[in-house]
Amino acid sequence: MRTETRPTQFVKYDENAGKVLTVVVNVDQSTSANRNREFEVPVNSKLREIEARIKDEAELSQYRFCADLSRQFIDSYQPRSKSVMVFTQANGSVITRELNVPLETEVCWQDLPHIRPLVEAGDEFKEILIVLMDGKQSRFLTSHLGIMTEHPGTVNPFPTSHTQAPGNDKTKSQASFHRKSDEKKHLYLKAAAEMAETIAATRSINRIVLAGNNGISKELYSLLPKTLQQHVISFEVLQAHATLGEISAVIAKPRYQAERENESAKVQTLLDRARSHAAAAVTGIADTTEALAEGRIHELLYAQGMTLSGAACSSCGRILVTHLTCPKCQVEVGPLGDAMDLILGAALDSGARIEQVRGKAAEALMAAGGIGAFLKY
Repeated sequence: MRTETRPTQFVKYDENAGKVLTVVVNVDQSTSANRNREFEVPVNSKLREIEARIKDEAELSQYRFCADLSRQFIDSYQPRSKSVMVFTQANGSVITRELNVPLETEVCWQDLPHIRPLVEAGDEFKEILIVLMDGKQSRFLTSHLGIMTEHPGTVNPFPTSHTQAPGNDKTKSQASFHRKSDEKKHLYLKAAAEMAETIAATRSINRIVLAGNNGISKELYSLLPKTLQQHVISFEVLQAHATLGEISAVIAKPRYQAERENESAKVQTLLDRARSHAAAAVTGIADTTEALAEGRIHELLYAQGMTLSGAACSSCGRILVTHLTCPKCQVEVGPLGDAMDLILGAALDSGARIEQVRGKAAEALMAAGGIGAFLKY
């Protein structure tokens, strides 16, 4: 995912109100295990597990208050998306996020919101443009985080209605008819290409699927600017009047393949540059957190499933994982928590982009420490 959003724009929280309880619930009703409100069962189990580990009475009181707030919301929640996230604090703050993508149910109690699921969902389900057309109409749709949005389409003002031109001189008339028909078709395709370019530019989209009649999709492709042609990830045959559900199903595979291919290429570039020692790139937790502390990260990459325990120095904010004594302030840090949330938050605060990689790309990156970064300098 490429994002420059600040963590507080993901979830606003009060640093002076104590820890944040994050509850992530998969409520997808297409899954039988979640029906009849069975999605509440694993949530309550995980809440009890965390409560049993807390020994400090003041913290336990805060936790129980936050857990009750979370339970109250979940008890009354009527599923209308695939996942919901609940962020609560002891000051009574309750913030919720609904996502129409499946997330794993989890509960996290720590000093800051558990934003990792939001970051990773935005990475895997980044916005994509679909142009669906035939000889009569063009439809323009965008899909982001499982939500399909249809934008104003275009109608061909010159639909072909004859296969033979009238007239006494049929050969001459037919040639003239087809020439004019081709010119009108070109105008229709040109208007569709311009609309696609406008939507992609306005919304900063770099993944495009051309769907509908395969022949006309190829003609549309030829009229797109070369910069936009590079973003076309697939041609799909689909009826122009297809439903949103049918369109969503068709684009799932090319979206997935494009994401994996992009990740593999990016990780290979990162590894090559890091090995050269001449290019601005690092791998491994020690070098990556050092670059993060220095504000030098341009884009952070990490492997799916990467888990780290660590803490941030209360004086300078440096994130420590391997050694828990701050090298700058010479003080020990703690208590230990989810270091990945700290790293993601610090990276976003510095304006860095973030990319979580999966599959073969994740395997390759794990062999180099599971994390790395392209540097500004």
